[in-house]
Amino acid sequence: MQWNYVGGLFDGEGCVWYDSSVRVSISNTHKPVLDAVKKFVGYGTVRMDGDSKVWKWEASGINAHHFLKSMLSVCEIKHPQISVALMIRDAHPEQREVLKAALKGLKTVRYEDRQNGSD
Repeated sequence: MQWNYVGGLFDGEGCVWYDSSVRVSISNTHKPVLDAVKKFVGYGTVRMDGDSKVWKWEASGINAHHFLKSMLSVCEIKHPQISVALMIRDAHPEQREVLKAALKGLKTVRYEDRQNGSD
């Protein structure tokens, strides 16, 4: 496994959000892929995502921060979300609220919109 492969998974099947801390996940129907991600990065949990029959690798807090720092140079689609999420941890409380709103707003930007220059 390599960081570029993990970055491709994260760009296509990943999620970054804030819920008391920065959190990241990658979803996949093939659990061994996520087990390999967990082994490669050295942290996180792999679990079934409810009744959906989809597996999810997740990390939060400092582990999510380390993961996002590794993803910054290998992700294209999620690069704006990663950049904002990395700023949240060290932001002042009032700035943190602005960044959390910005992160949430970026989740509505579709890849096609970015390709057309309308992010």
